[in-house]
Amino acid sequence: MTGLPRRFAKMGFAKGWKAFRSYKGSRSSTAQKGGYEMAKRRRYGSHKRTSHRSAGMSGIAGNAVSVAIGGGSAAVYEKYVEPMIPVTDATTKSAIGVAAGLILASQSNKYMKSAGAGIAVVNAYQLIGGFMGGTTSAGSTATSIKVYS
Repeated sequence: MTGLPRRFAKMGFAKGWKAFRSYKGSRSSTAQKGGYEMAKRRRYGSHKRTSHRSAGMSGIAGNAVSVAIGGGSAAVYEKYVEPMIPVTDATTKSAIGVAAGLILASQSNKYMKSAGAGIAVVNAYQLIGGFMGGTTSAGSTATSIKVYS
C-alpha cells in the first residue's frame, strides 16, 4: 500500500493514521467474509504446460517413416525433377540438387526435413563421385538411384 486509504485520510494525518492502525489491528485475517482468502497461483510464460500431446509418430515408427520419405523423395527427384533442369553438365545438376535438398532440409516440418536430407545426400554422393573421377549423369552409374516402373 502506498498511502493512507481515503476513508482515513479525510480525518487528517495524525488521526487518520491512528484510526487506520487500530482498524488494521482489530480485524483478523482469518475472519474475513467467506473464510480464508487464498492467494492465486501465478503462471509465468516459461512454466505454462501444454494442454495437448504433440501429434505425430515418434520412436522407431517415426524414424522409419522419415527414412522412407527421404528415400522416396530422392527417387522422385532423380526420376522426374532432375531431367527437367535445363543444364547439360552433370556436376552442376548435382550441385543444384544439393542446394535444393538443403533448402528443403532447413524447413520446420519433420517430413520436409527428411525429404530435403534424402535429396541432398544422394546429390552430394553424385557430386563427390564426379570429383573423384566417376561420371555423374543421371541413370548412367551406380551412384544414381534407379527407379523401375
